[in-house]
Amino acid sequence: MPSLLRLGRFATIGAAATVFYAIIAESLAFLGLKPAPASLIAYGICGLWSYLGHKRFTFASAAPHSIAAPRFVAAAAAGLLIAAGAPLLFAQFFGASPFFAVLATCVVAPIVSFVASQRFVFRSVD
Repeated sequence: MPSLLRLGRFATIGAAATVFYAIIAESLAFLGLKPAPASLIAYGICGLWSYLGHKRFTFASAAPHSIAAPRFVAAAAAGLLIAAGAPLLFAQFFGASPFFAVLATCVVAPIVSFVASQRFVFRSVD
């Protein structure tokens, strides 16, 4: 599959997961669930959506779930570390403004996620 098509599919599935996350989290909060549990439930549901979408459509991976799923969790954890670490790093070097941290996270996390997904999570198992 051409790289640009793969990148487009990756972005589309990621954007859909983000929109679904917001809808589910807000709906659960509206129904009375506290924000943190609502967010965790929505994140889990959308993580599953993202995993299955990327496995099937973005990367068309034949890797068994027993290999790809733990790798996906590890890659997602790396993205979470970037999202948590960027504000700490940028606050130390650029002051309290979150602008650069948010910008860096929005640029770096998806790139790391795409590369990790392509080269580690969903690569062919030979």
